[in-house]
Amino acid sequence: MKIYLCDLFHNYLGVSTSMFPLNVGYIAAYAKKNFPEIEFEIFKYTNDFISRFKEEKPDVVGFSNYVWSSNLNNKISNWVKSNSFETKIVFGGPNIDYSAQAYESFFKTHPAVDFYILYQGEEAFLNLIKAEFKKENPINGVVFHDGKNVVLGEKLPRIKDLNSIPSPYLEGFLDKFFETNLIPIIETSRGCPYRCTYCCQGISSYNRIEFFDLERVKKEIDYIAKKVKNTNILNLADSNFGMLERDMEITKYFAEVTDKTGYPRKVSANWAKNQTKVFEISQKLKNLNLIISLQSLDETVLKNIKRTNISLPIFREILEKVEREGGMSGTEIILALPGETKQSHLETLRKLFDWNISYIICYNALILEGSELSSQRASGEFKCKTKFRLIDNSYGEYEGIKVFETEEGIRESSTISEEEILYFRPVHWLIQFLWNYRFYYDLLKYLRFLKINPLDYITKLIDEAEEKAPEKVKAIFKEFREEAKNEWFDSPENLFKYYSQPENFKWLKDGNYGKMNGKYIFKVLIEAKEDFEDYLLKIAQEFCPSEMEKEKVKSIVEFLSASIIDFRKGEDFIYPNSSKFNLYMPEEQKKSLQVLLKQYGHPNKNVTLRKMSELMNIKDFFFKIKNA
Repeated sequence: MKIYLCDLFHNYLGVSTSMFPLNVGYIAAYAKKNFPEIEFEIFKYTNDFISRFKEEKPDVVGFSNYVWSSNLNNKISNWVKSNSFETKIVFGGPNIDYSAQAYESFFKTHPAVDFYILYQGEEAFLNLIKAEFKKENPINGVVFHDGKNVVLGEKLPRIKDLNSIPSPYLEGFLDKFFETNLIPIIETSRGCPYRCTYCCQGISSYNRIEFFDLERVKKEIDYIAKKVKNTNILNLADSNFGMLERDMEITKYFAEVTDKTGYPRKVSANWAKNQTKVFEISQKLKNLNLIISLQSLDETVLKNIKRTNISLPIFREILEKVEREGGMSGTEIILALPGETKQSHLETLRKLFDWNISYIICYNALILEGSELSSQRASGEFKCKTKFRLIDNSYGEYEGIKVFETEEGIRESSTISEEEILYFRPVHWLIQFLWNYRFYYDLLKYLRFLKINPLDYITKLIDEAEEKAPEKVKAIFKEFREEAKNEWFDSPENLFKYYSQPENFKWLKDGNYGKMNGKYIFKVLIEAKEDFEDYLLKIAQEFCPSEMEKEKVKSIVEFLSASIIDFRKGEDFIYPNSSKFNLYMPEEQKKSLQVLLKQYGHPNKNVTLRKMSELMNIKDFFFKIKNA
């Protein structure tokens, strides 16, 4: 038997921050251990899978199903069936609601799919193999449609001994992906103890956590550091890294390997929600970037989403420690969760600035299939209006078939209007630009020293742009507002129809669509940097009580402008663009930027810079100051 396992993604632009296909690697490694005679091949790139399928048709194709690949999986599975009807198709992953009605709907809209694996996949896939992929009886851990009815097997318990699953890295299943620009990802534990309604983890992990053996984790780190070629980043798949004492030992090992090999330069992790030790752990990683999610500070919202935040005094203590150590610390918040109002979101933002939280990541609430919030919406418990937008870098054309991935966002609820949600779009952008990404952070810090909340400065920049901004800046603000409104469609079908038009699809291919915060940050820096800085200075000086403060603000803006690496000059980015300040670039930083520029290279420089920024150390966008 030959089985192809696919964790497909869209790479139509040629740049991506996608990870190794660890998920289907686990499925292959576990199945191969129990059925050594079966041949497995793993695929990440869609065109690679298509080419291989044309060469040799397998008995079974499995697809990992996520929101960023769901339409791609559906289209490619239909293509597989049209070319090889006898090939069995298996889906698995969190992008499905867990109800009889949802299963019926799924198989109606996915006619090529034979089986769907629910929750954890390794044991359920074994059951499918044992059943010879036949629809004769219920299969535990699996749902299928027999042509008349949905047939649901019993829910499987989670695998308690994760070490019974062989390592896809150490078994060599993922070796070929070291030749690509994909980012390695490892998992030291599985599961999540929380049950936040907007997230899929609480339901799918049964609120439990299991662990891989420490020695195995260390061997995987060594293996990756030895094999890696095209990236300096490593991702952790854990939902709450830093929750356990053993996580400190893993962190120390990361630091040891980095000292020996130079890899990883950055470890990206989802940090534990309620643990003080995350500071010590992040400190050991040297690139001290620590995000502790809050999602909201409003008690009504937190109650509605069944979330308990970290103690706020402990939260502030941890982040203050990070700041004292010269790191970057912050939190994540989500707009338009159940019970959110315009005022409550403003108060959350204002408090975070008052607390000097130096990294405030703002998201719009989405409805994710497989989450409790999705079920609440379906049952009518949570009433809201939603729309759909294209997911960044999640589109393409394969075998003449255009495919677009959509995400469903909350655009209105009983407590917040669509107009109010749109109000926050440029606010969130400028928080990301001026504050989070550090481009003009010191300016906002100085205004804060003058007792001006950065939120007031940001809203003034937005409100007075039409009257006071230079023409280039005014045009960018106008374009931003228009795109923020027009990126949303009433239905996936309307979105598909719009982007399928040749001129609109070409616009996508040229890299003009992307996450708006990143896109417009680099649009300003590439197209209107000097004019934008003039406007920043003009509005900042209006807050200054004296000429002395105005001169200080002018000096700050002048220094910040010089310290930002000017990527418009190509490889000349390695030289400071002002002799007035004692700026330079360390060799390690130069090499890191060269790796990233190659990894995310694209004819459209905006694409390159915004994709780089998603996972790199943001401080690498700036020259360093030489010691006197």
